[in-house]
Amino acid sequence: MAIAQLPQHASSAGSRPASRHNGTMGLRFLAVTSLAAGAILLIAGRRSAALAACAVGATIALLEDPHYAGDLWKSVPSGIQSGKRMLARVEGFVEDVETQREKLHGILQRAQLR
Repeated sequence: MAIAQLPQHASSAGSRPASRHNGTMGLRFLAVTSLAAGAILLIAGRRSAALAACAVGATIALLEDPHYAGDLWKSVPSGIQSGKRMLARVEGFVEDVETQREKLHGILQRAQLR
């Protein structure tokens, strides 16, 4: 279900209307390029422009498929839990590295004293 109808352009071969599939692909392309431009702008340090570009891309994507927003919202808790588990593993890894660093430092200190 579309919220707004885009005008149909006549092709050079005749007055055949553009297909719905091409319109959908055009909107998806516009959404993806807006999000990609936002990522590039963020990397370049232009945060306000990046936010605007990402907002445009996200809005177009949600207008194209509004059910996706509901599915995304339902998956947020599992994504947060997955992120928490990953951070816990990273924290454990950093602690292991710190322990190994301290052991190596002690070994090197004893070697220098001899």
